[in-house]
Amino acid sequence: MSSAVAAPRIPYGRLADGTIIPDDNPRELTLDERDLLQHIMRWGSDGYPVQKLGSRWIFSWRSIQTPTLYRTKREATEAFERYHEVLLYLSGQHARLAALRRSSS
Repeated sequence: MSSAVAAPRIPYGRLADGTIIPDDNPRELTLDERDLLQHIMRWGSDGYPVQKLGSRWIFSWRSIQTPTLYRTKREATEAFERYHEVLLYLSGQHARLAALRRSSS
């Protein structure tokens, strides 16, 4: 007689790139994250904080910096767009995230 206990179901969300994010966000956005969202809403892709560092590319906004150096500007831009998508999800702006997905497809 086996008394196997089922593992608890963990609710999650899945972003366009396959990233899994828990539905119950344990933290609020930082001031810099909120300011970055406001900046991108105002300036769109022209305001992406992607910049060249030596021969590599990064994205950097105040205290937010990528841990990776990217070979091309395109790679850095794609990484920033994934990060931006996560910020939109965490901030609860699901309608804006859905609109972004529709416009990219």
